[in-house]
Amino acid sequence: LTLPSSLAIDEASCSMFVADQGTPGRIRRANFDGSGLQDFYVMKVTYVYAPSVVADKTGRHLYWVESDLRIRRSPLDRSNVKYGVAEEYFHQFSGLSHQDPSIYVANSGASPIIYFTSKGALGKIYAWPWAGGGNSTYSDGESKLYQPVTMTMHVPSNRFFWVDEHLTTYRPAVATSVASTFASSATYIWQATTTQRASGLVVDDAGANFYMTDSGTDILRNLKVSGISGTITVTTGWEVQVGSTSVPLSPVLMEYSSQCFTTSTTTLQATTTTSTTSSSTATRTSTTST
Repeated sequence: LTLPSSLAIDEASCSMFVADQGTPGRIRRANFDGSGLQDFYVMKVTYVYAPSVVADKTGRHLYWVESDLRIRRSPLDRSNVKYGVAEEYFHQFSGLSHQDPSIYVANSGASPIIYFTSKGALGKIYAWPWAGGGNSTYSDGESKLYQPVTMTMHVPSNRFFWVDEHLTTYRPAVATSVASTFASSATYIWQATTTQRASGLVVDDAGANFYMTDSGTDILRNLKVSGISGTITVTTGWEVQVGSTSVPLSPVLMEYSSQCFTTSTTTLQATTTTSTTSSSTATRTSTTST
């Protein structure tokens, strides 16, 4: 890998997909243990790369946004296909900032909604139905949306979350809105310190935890969430230092999937002699997972 920027996983195929900002940019596929690394998609233009990639596990597609503001998707079961074969082209935005846009896909399956950030002078978040039709736009440059960085959604509560760099403090903050009204009543629920940078954000299915990558302090951070369906409060949970210069960018949550892991059983047999005429044998069985 040259400069990995975003990560998506597909547990059905035991695969991970990495957006790599090389020359040209490409999306690479590998097994969970890092083996089998291969090109999944190579950008058609040398200077273009994919800053954001996301997997729709229900609809069985991989979506990505390119640095020239094109959005594409391709079936997840593609492998070793280069230069646009079999990919679907959705839309190219015009007049927007080229500062590493982010993409998120909701309504998994037949009717996906594409969420797309634009930083620009005053940031915006767009929501576009993949099947066509009008888009929804949220732009609130002085209160809840200035420079959106990354997005996630908690489907059971219909809550949309994004990380924004605050207009006056320039400190990353987590904002939320009910997805159906698309940010018409957004609120801030957490704000970072001056040294922290929230580069990636995911929420678990229970709506009890955020997991955030902090590229400013090289930390993986857990935030405890309560009241996700009503009045939300957020408190700091645990933190893990992942290196002094590692710059973590893209967290992904996965469920344990038995087909992606092997379980081995080892039988250890020990024989001891207690006398010249008798002996005893002890057998122990241990199970390990890799």
